[in-house]
Amino acid sequence: MTTTTVSLRVEGVDLNDVPTLIATDEHLDDMQWASVDGLTTATIYVEDGCDRVCAAIDAARRIRNHLPNAQPLAVHEELVSATDISQRVGVSRETVRTWVEKLRATQDFPIPRGSVGGGTRGATKIWAWADIVTWLRDSREIDMDESFPGREEIAEINVSLARVLQPVDHAWRVINQTHAHAVKEAVTAAA
Repeated sequence: MTTTTVSLRVEGVDLNDVPTLIATDEHLDDMQWASVDGLTTATIYVEDGCDRVCAAIDAARRIRNHLPNAQPLAVHEELVSATDISQRVGVSRETVRTWVEKLRATQDFPIPRGSVGGGTRGATKIWAWADIVTWLRDSREIDMDESFPGREEIAEINVSLARVLQPVDHAWRVINQTHAHAVKEAVTAAA
């Protein structure tokens, strides 16, 4: 059975904080948490046949309810350069350059999400890894054994995350803040 990876960018979470670690272990242990260079993500894995949008929104609500300062902001889309693509796929940089230049002219290769740098060295194009994985599977029959939500699903998740919290979310937040405070006092007392 295939699973789809959905990573949410989350602010207000310190993964070195003991009460946070306790809360994630007790209530959010089905998520993979990571913090790299100030970017914190919570990743969920959604089985085929399940609604990816609902699963992501449910995960965001659970994060909000169990981590009082957490703010799930949006789906985190991993961006990659041509060098990253060549390393991940196991092909030469020249092969990727050929894909980008020749196939871009035929509208086959994914459109870059942007570019960084510039100046005398030129800009480095960047793509969403999810777009590359889909293109590899559909156009080159290369299965990277990864699946991500589509652009429409990502947009729907992001819109839902940007909305105002429902009253039930506020009620859960109050309950969990009380619990978090009690846990922090217990940890402090034990130390």
